[in-house]
Amino acid sequence: MIFQEPKYRALGDCYLSVEFADTVHLSANFRIQAICDVLSEKNLPGVVEIVSHLRNLAVVFDRTMTSFDKVLDYTKEAVAGVEVPTSLESRLFRIPVWYDDPWSLATAQKFGVENNLEFVAKANGVTKEEAIARHSGTDFWIAATGFVPGCFWAIPLDFDLVLSAPKYHVPRDFTPARTLGMAGLSTCIYPYAGPGGYQCIGRTAIEIFERNPASNLFHESGALVRQGDRHRYYAVDAFEYEEIRNRVEAGTYEYEVTREAVDLAQYHTEREDAAA
Repeated sequence: MIFQEPKYRALGDCYLSVEFADTVHLSANFRIQAICDVLSEKNLPGVVEIVSHLRNLAVVFDRTMTSFDKVLDYTKEAVAGVEVPTSLESRLFRIPVWYDDPWSLATAQKFGVENNLEFVAKANGVTKEEAIARHSGTDFWIAATGFVPGCFWAIPLDFDLVLSAPKYHVPRDFTPARTLGMAGLSTCIYPYAGPGGYQCIGRTAIEIFERNPASNLFHESGALVRQGDRHRYYAVDAFEYEEIRNRVEAGTYEYEVTREAVDLAQYHTEREDAAA
């Protein structure tokens, strides 16, 4: 549900949180991104960072340069002045994924759990093949970035194809780089090896984080993915994965990306038509 009025909360002594909904909602996420853009452009004194997330935004500030009340006033002014945008420019990436790959299986075995894709399939009452078809059958909206540099939270845009599953009961201390993970409704790709708790359902051959990016598709921080991007995952086999990985390592791989506007009204109309 989208709140009629945003909820403002002080989290600690230098952190203002503004919540717009109690769940992930595309309209709220559009608005959050627009408000963060406005706040960022103001270069407000004492504001250290503005962070947009799934259903809320955060303003981090330096108490030696400003106060909570001033930051609250700045933020309320921005919130009042920004309506939900009708459309946002978005990059759509096609991302190759080897679903049910040997690294994900080895990870499950290492941590004493069942094959993660089989677990996700059972949790949703479908076969592994049907789970792959669902996951690769819809675009995903990048609602937020974070956790570690280059990582993200992506939500499916076609809710008829939603998969849902819990995280690991005990988080892992290791996840292979480029693992495709899923928990709740959210999908992510681990940009490099590290801890995690999402179900490991596949692996991509492409990089989503480069310390010294050669392509201008990457942000200067090294991250490929930005909030407002979209992903379309497509299944590849072992041979296709290896061929793509060789091109990535040779520096000859060309990312499959298009740029276009996402129309919010059209999206809602399509959802209503699908539900009718």
